[in-house]
Amino acid sequence: MSRASSGPSRQAGFTMVVCLILLLIMTLVALNVFNLGKGSLQVIDNMQQRTQAQTAAQQTLDRVMSGTLFTSSPSAVFDNTDCPSGVVVSTSNSNGLCVDANGNGKTILTVLLSPQPVCTESSLVTLAQLNLKSSADQSCVVKSFIVGGRVQSNSLCSDTVWDLNAVASEATSEASVTVNEGVAVRTLTDNAKNFCK
Repeated sequence: MSRASSGPSRQAGFTMVVCLILLLIMTLVALNVFNLGKGSLQVIDNMQQRTQAQTAAQQTLDRVMSGTLFTSSPSAVFDNTDCPSGVVVSTSNSNGLCVDANGNGKTILTVLLSPQPVCTESSLVTLAQLNLKSSADQSCVVKSFIVGGRVQSNSLCSDTVWDLNAVASEATSEASVTVNEGVAVRTLTDNAKNFCK
């Protein structure tokens, strides 16, 4: 009799062990899927932060290149006046700005021109190279073409090439992107003499 009564209880115990093992395996699979999903979300968030930083850096360079302030004052293109109190772009360089990428009035990115814009090339523009129909070139024309008893052959301007770097940083995710561009600008020869190599 003892044999007949011990058979079904052994089967019930074996079934419970199998069920517990299957439950453990399903729990491990569920945790693994959760961790993979969490990791994927983190990767997507990091990519979004990096894209925002890259966009902010590119827009800053576009803003710099739309004007000519960097040719006369490369260390003071921006002055951080758009940054709220407590937000510091850089402790050693104030040539930066704050960016509100979400449009909610909160700064989430800082962009720094670092190093400051650098003039890498310069060449004098002759009077013959000027397009007098262009308002930009009209400011290059010498008022008097005779200087010191000789005809002046160069204008007041030089063609220059500048190297621009913008470093955008996001504090929360620590995303940081550097965008580098070169730009050719016609500027006053005095600026070229001061800032070009």
